[in-house]
Amino acid sequence: GHGEEALVSYKSALASLDAAGADHEDFSRGRILAGLGAAQAVLGTPQEALGTLTAARQSFEAHGKMGSKSGARLQASIAAASAAAGAPAAEILREFAQAHEAFERQGLLESKEGVKLLLEAGAARGTVGAEQEAASSFERALAILTKFGMLETKLGADAYEGLGDAFAEQDEVERSADALAEARRILEVKGKLRSKRGAALLVRLGDIYAELGMAEEALDAYGEARSILETAGRLAGPDSAALLANLGALQAEFSQPEEAIQTLSEARALYEAAGALETLEGATLIANLANFRLQQDCGEEAAEEALEQLGLARRTFAVEGVLESMEGARLLTTLGAAHAELGSYEEAIEAFEVGRSALQAQSAMTSLAAAELLGRLGAAYLAQGQFDDALRELSAARVTIDMGRFEPEEAAVEAARVLSALGSVHAGLGDLETAMESLSEARQGLSAAGLLFNSIEGAELHEKLGEVRLEAGELESAYKDFNLALDTLRAVGQFSPERAAALHSKRGHCKLQEEEFEEALEDFGKAHRILKEADVLGPLGAEVFANIAIAYARQGNLEEAVAGFTVAKQILEELESLETPLGARVLQNLGIALSESGETLKANEHLEVARRILEMEQGEEEQR
Repeated sequence: GHGEEALVSYKSALASLDAAGADHEDFSRGRILAGLGAAQAVLGTPQEALGTLTAARQSFEAHGKMGSKSGARLQASIAAASAAAGAPAAEILREFAQAHEAFERQGLLESKEGVKLLLEAGAARGTVGAEQEAASSFERALAILTKFGMLETKLGADAYEGLGDAFAEQDEVERSADALAEARRILEVKGKLRSKRGAALLVRLGDIYAELGMAEEALDAYGEARSILETAGRLAGPDSAALLANLGALQAEFSQPEEAIQTLSEARALYEAAGALETLEGATLIANLANFRLQQDCGEEAAEEALEQLGLARRTFAVEGVLESMEGARLLTTLGAAHAELGSYEEAIEAFEVGRSALQAQSAMTSLAAAELLGRLGAAYLAQGQFDDALRELSAARVTIDMGRFEPEEAAVEAARVLSALGSVHAGLGDLETAMESLSEARQGLSAAGLLFNSIEGAELHEKLGEVRLEAGELESAYKDFNLALDTLRAVGQFSPERAAALHSKRGHCKLQEEEFEEALEDFGKAHRILKEADVLGPLGAEVFANIAIAYARQGNLEEAVAGFTVAKQILEELESLETPLGARVLQNLGIALSESGETLKANEHLEVARRILEMEQGEEEQR
């Protein structure tokens, strides 16, 4: 513990020998060099220490002392210094092998200093890739500690920790988890867990638990590590950011969305503070945070924010040359999803295609990630009315899911998305019977996985079933499906204004077709109030006003009908979205209502504009 004083003392002793004219072959010089080298090692100058200790060994050998206990200890010091100095792997392994043999011969191995040698040997062997030899060293140390009742000591914790790391390097993750858990237990018993060393151990243990799929145990380990670092004021830098990134991912898995977003945002702030946001780790965190936010809030604002963040992450991945990795493919899938949410389907398809290339480069087209990407690509084609392309990609996604060996819950969710989209494709092609078959199969899968009434996928499926049944004229069943979708959204906390309003509007359509106009107006009115309170009218708001107008028109109330269509037209004009298929329908209906009200001139003006819009849309469709 007094390295500086020891260094001065040993140097002074050498100077005294020189001043006295002592022979350089004097063994006293060898003993002093051994002490000096040990002091240099303690003070963190391993290269210098290795040179001094090597000179000491030459003196010991010249006097036949390497076969003594002092020689064994010197050999142990040389082995440790060679490892610290970064000597070639073969040299390090040779030096520790010699030290081990020397300790065995001198009866020193089964002692405290023998255990320390074994721990140093294990650490060094692990560093140079000799993991099996490393594990053997740690296991021997544990056997000695057990023999002498010293297992629950710092040395015992060191041995278990080293053994756990060695097992991890050999991909023996279960044995690694057991060993690291023992190290954690000992440190806790000794009151040493709440330390920098304890936090580092907990992070590694959390990583191993996460790899084993033991999410709850991983969450506990990461959480405790965070608490230790936070209490000590050490929650800073890239390492802490990585800890928070892992913790946030687990919180997301445990359906703790608010905590997950908070934790992942804190991780982002730490990467940014450390100037590491544009590193691969920082970019991966950005991508994961954007993906999770997008999952939690599918609105336009969330998608635009996600798009900005994902663009930054994509550039970093490209600079680092890892865009064609599994992480790169996931990033591109999320990027495509954000584009699709904003209605930018061409950009979405481009991102998905680049993601497909990344998965092909990784020979991962049979993975669940591939099924997700193909499913989303198919959905993007579907949104553009490209039914043949959608059918091709969605069918490929389904084959991937059917052939894969995935976790039942994961497979059920992805299969439900794909089958639901396939149902929409078949419905778009006019094959309502096949559409219902696909959707019913998706329903069975989610039900078997226990996710039909408590997942976002379940809500989407109920909605899709309602849409197909509405088109098939099964109005009562469709209404029930839309009700189930609303109930499921409430259950999973995904009750966004746009989504709720859309479902009320669809319920209104059911009542409208049953000619129950008052009930239809009640649902349409509810949809309008939801959007107005959230201040998010948008195209959906225009559609809701148009539906209200249709209900009034069916009742013969032309004045209210004209008023409703007019408001819908004004909303679309403010959004610069009048020249769209929705705008054309609104103008057509407004023209018809005006005509029936006797305002022929105005009616013809609106009908003519609607005709031009439809012709323009048809021309663009033919060009595509």
